Amino acid sequence: MRIRFTITTIFLLAALHLFSQDSAATEKPEINYNLFKVGLGTGAFNFDGDVGVFSKIGTVDDLRLGYNFSLSQRFLTMFSANLSGFYGQVSKSERSGTRNLNFESTVMGGDFTIGFHFDNKYMIQTDKFGLNIFGGVGYFLFDPKGDIKDGDGKQYYYWSDGSTRDLPESAANIPLSKALKRDFKYETPLSDPNIKYPKSSLIFPIGVSAKFKLARNVDFYISGTYYLTQTDFLDNFSAGSNSDAFWTATGGLQFNFQKKAQKEKEKQVYDDVDVKAIVLKSDRDADGVLDINDICPATPAGTKVDEKGCPLDKDKDGVADYLDKELQSPKNSVVTDSGVAITDSIFLAAYNDSIVMNHDIICAVYPSLCKEGNNDKAEQGNAGANKNSKLSAPYSHADMNNDGIITSDEIYKVIDRVFDNSTVIKLNDVHKIIDYFFEH
Repeated sequence: MRIRFTITTIFLLAALHLFSQDSAATEKPEINYNLFKVGLGTGAFNFDGDVGVFSKIGTVDDLRLGYNFSLSQRFLTMFSANLSGFYGQVSKSERSGTRNLNFESTVMGGDFTIGFHFDNKYMIQTDKFGLNIFGGVGYFLFDPKGDIKDGDGKQYYYWSDGSTRDLPESAANIPLSKALKRDFKYETPLSDPNIKYPKSSLIFPIGVSAKFKLARNVDFYISGTYYLTQTDFLDNFSAGSNSDAFWTATGGLQFNFQKKAQKEKEKQVYDDVDVKAIVLKSDRDADGVLDINDICPATPAGTKVDEKGCPLDKDKDGVADYLDKELQSPKNSVVTDSGVAITDSIFLAAYNDSIVMNHDIICAVYPSLCKEGNNDKAEQGNAGANKNSKLSAPYSHADMNNDGIITSDEIYKVIDRVFDNSTVIKLNDVHKIIDYFFEH
């Protein structure tokens, strides 16, 4: 018997160790109290009744192994409805001066209980530990048997000197009797010759249970239940008005079937990701400069970059070398999108092509023409003392009314003549006229 208890204990401890390995890594972001659970457990069953009142045999020797199964549904966070079944044995032996009784009975039944849970959102606000009390009603079957004979079929007789013999106690049987040793095998069905009692009864279980979370879907629980029966013949012996009872102390595992929370799923996706390595060692564009230091993190593959991860631009014209069709553009040149410096010939060709001509290019080459606020009246005021002076070439070409003043309208007309090839003024002379206009 003790070997059976040892094996059961080892099983429970091994299960506890197995599931506890996952407990630290699994943490539910939000507690779900109203769970449906299935429980499986095993433990000790013991009898409390008429037999054993005067017992000289230790309680531990009377413990028997039993099993239970349960279905439980939590509701309103603090209550549960529980349907349980159990199977096991209860036993008791009594050796006294007046009575020598023993029995062992298989007990099998089920019950329905209502539980009150202290681990709820108002009291113990955690899913790591839980405590509940419960009570209800059930029904069970029993079948008492006695250890009346030994393995050879010889009946036990208990003598007043404490010995057990094969003959009734008497002076004549002293030399004839042989000592017997109980084999504790309960093979003889017991019954009351005067009362034919039913071998079933209502039971009223009351108890307390504690649970410890091992993993998201697994709890370890220990439970103690006292069963009040409505029969006084569980031990096949009635000695008063009180009914028999028995109690169980069990432990086991409870399983629930809740799904993973979305946050937990997302968390577990990244559980094995080395975020530090990604942040500190990542180089997405593979240019040799880590992302944490890369100012241009999307450089095309194979592009040569500087120490900041940006494409090289040797002529500093704002167009990266891998896009630059003119790698040695003159310093401070205005260039096209492909990095080619805009020359007079390019400008004239663009102007003559109304589709290609871009106002932004004109403003880049001749920014003075794009400035706002210029008007003839203001320009004349700026000319001041030079009002009656005659201008020399090439400025005289722009002074079309010979008043010694160059206006913005006159500049536009000069540019039109240059592009129409109706004047000998060069494009470089236009730059000088514009500069003169803003200087005076």
